[in-house]
Amino acid sequence: MVNSPGQDVTRQIPVGETLFKFPLSGNDTPHLIGSRCLDCGETVFPGKTRCPNCCGDKVEEVLIGPMGTLHSFTIIYQAGPVGYKGPLPYGVVKVAMHEGLRITGYCTENNPDKLVPGMEMELLIEKLFDDEKGNEIIGFKFKPVN
Repeated sequence: MVNSPGQDVTRQIPVGETLFKFPLSGNDTPHLIGSRCLDCGETVFPGKTRCPNCCGDKVEEVLIGPMGTLHSFTIIYQAGPVGYKGPLPYGVVKVAMHEGLRITGYCTENNPDKLVPGMEMELLIEKLFDDEKGNEIIGFKFKPVN
């Protein structure tokens, strides 16, 4: 994205190059990028070049999401980990994805009264924070489906 003359150029930068498939349009579905072992069938996120279950090297890329169910959650009210630049408080959830694995990530909801284990959750790819140059750092989050 280019700003007005005299302003710095800002852009969207993914928090990790191989963590998710960035939606290219409003109709494109976001997905996490994992891997599936062709020998034992183990699916993992983030994707690996070697299976952590059987140590095999026959793995394929697999898209994960965008839907899952809330397994567990916590709300963080104090300063985040070193490097965290997002809002406080913030939610952290573990989501059981329909592909059979559980993913931990940030949540768009930080009110514990609005989160119930077993509820449907949807994967989003959106801004996590602005860096010191004004670039948007993009990552994945989960939001409750009402």
